[in-house]
Amino acid sequence: YNQLTMETIIINNKEEITIQKDYSRITLELFYCKESNFYIATAIVEGKQIATSMFEYAKWLGGWCGNEIEVEKKYRRQGIMTELYNWVEEKVNEKIVPTKTLTKESRAFWKNRQNQFTLKTVWVKN
Repeated sequence: YNQLTMETIIINNKEEITIQKDYSRITLELFYCKESNFYIATAIVEGKQIATSMFEYAKWLGGWCGNEIEVEKKYRRQGIMTELYNWVEEKVNEKIVPTKTLTKESRAFWKNRQNQFTLKTVWVKN
């Protein structure tokens, strides 16, 4: 999913926008509500939503976090949610932080994200 792609921005109204990124087999959509200050990120394959997450700023966590995360089983561990998280981080210009309660799958996701960050940090320092 790391290939360059154009974003399509759709102005729904003065409070809401939808941004789309089209890849060869998947479309990512990011819905933003200005009034409530949250994002809903989705991944779509062949017209079917296969992943979704809501992102909001949580003062008690000190940052943006993902909630209500769902990825269809056959699409898990393929980097789809990682790409959605990275995209939201780009838009809010902050790192996403984990929530306090994590499932087994979300613990694996966060462990992998931390390893990716460590590898990137090491590479940059060299």
